[in-house]
Amino acid sequence: MVFGQSMKALGLEEETSKLYGIYTGGYLVLVNVPVAISNAMSSSLIPAISRSFSRGERADVNSKISMVIRFASIVSFPCAIGLAVISVPVMGILFKDVQDAMMASYLMIIGSGVVVLYSVSTVTNAILQGTSLINKPVKNAFISLIIHFIILYILLFTLKLNIIGLVFGNMVFALSMCILNARSIRKNLYYKQEMIKTFLMPFICAGIMGIIVYMVYCYTSVKINSRLMQTAIPILVGAPVYAILLIGTKTITKNEILQMPKGKKIVSILQKVRLLK
Repeated sequence: MVFGQSMKALGLEEETSKLYGIYTGGYLVLVNVPVAISNAMSSSLIPAISRSFSRGERADVNSKISMVIRFASIVSFPCAIGLAVISVPVMGILFKDVQDAMMASYLMIIGSGVVVLYSVSTVTNAILQGTSLINKPVKNAFISLIIHFIILYILLFTLKLNIIGLVFGNMVFALSMCILNARSIRKNLYYKQEMIKTFLMPFICAGIMGIIVYMVYCYTSVKINSRLMQTAIPILVGAPVYAILLIGTKTITKNEILQMPKGKKIVSILQKVRLLK
């Protein structure tokens, strides 16, 4: 609605549906996939947090909160960086028109970080709800929505960023939720967030993976014409590289993997390929 009004004010009303279609049909669709995967893996620990909270086991609650947020981070960082790095072939699959594909790719490059922000904000919502702080996420969402509309208005009507303003506005909302939820968790549950193993190391590992994935993509884009193969091969290379980096840097341990959904199966596979003992 706000986007449509801004485009009308700029005399670009005819472009509204096309740009919004690229935003929703390309950018948002792909962003929501890793967010859903990350949340499914992380949220499996929420019932355990609720049980520990009901028993008054504060130390155990905080330990599990840390694990949930770490899982969200470990899953979402490579997805965000990977989507940005191979956005061109991915969008080439979704859009036949070259200009539409390039616009969608550009949106993904500048806005893929929202994957991490939404993953963390969603699991922190679940943490607050699982510890009987049900009203906190609602309050934080209301505040974030107000901030979102103010920033979005500035981006669209003052800076005239059109569809790019929607991407940045979306990121602002998710970032605000992360900050407010983190504040609520710290204040009410006396939880102190560990930063290095939770955010820094997954980011570094994902960054190195992203460089390798980009190199593989550059090679395949020259040798192979298929957009599907240009997408699949870098992913098949990037996934094991990221796993090796996580384990090699001890960002995640065997015991922590066992706490993940299908953890025993994952450990078994990693042991077969000799990444774990």
